[in-house]
Amino acid sequence: MPARRVSPMAGFAVAMAFVFLAFAQGSVSTTTAAWTDRTVVTATVTSASAWLSPFAGNTCKAYSSPSAAPTSCAITAIRYEEISDTSGHFYISTNAPGGSHHVDVDVDLKKATGLPRTWTSWAAAGVLPGSHVTPDPAWMCSSLPRLTGRSLDWHLTDLQVAVTLQRTTANTICT
Repeated sequence: MPARRVSPMAGFAVAMAFVFLAFAQGSVSTTTAAWTDRTVVTATVTSASAWLSPFAGNTCKAYSSPSAAPTSCAITAIRYEEISDTSGHFYISTNAPGGSHHVDVDVDLKKATGLPRTWTSWAAAGVLPGSHVTPDPAWMCSSLPRLTGRSLDWHLTDLQVAVTLQRTTANTICT
């Protein structure tokens, strides 16, 4: 059988057909499944760029200097002393190593010993000035009874935090 010659126009027509198919495919949108797997993530959003991580229990990190890597420590106790029916001092005890510059704490103040049964609603609670813990920038009063923050420099044990249940009538350090 003799070899067959293909016209140059036939090759051009086949190439154009491939180009047409490529463009036609590009104009058709892709489809997706009619279902998605459900995923649940928990975090407390406090601003457009900051949030608290999920609570992992009462935790503590000790730092030997402002820029040092953290070392582990533990919350050894949280106790409550009443000031009035609607405010009191919480004392957070840690076992931070001696010589630590500061500690970061993440605590649930509901776990305090001596907390009266009347402290059932924290919706209007706030931290009062003069506390030994500066709240984390991502933390808000609405996060109470969870408190996340940093101790004053060189103040490592029995961190005093004054809290009121009526922030609308008190001068608090949070909104």
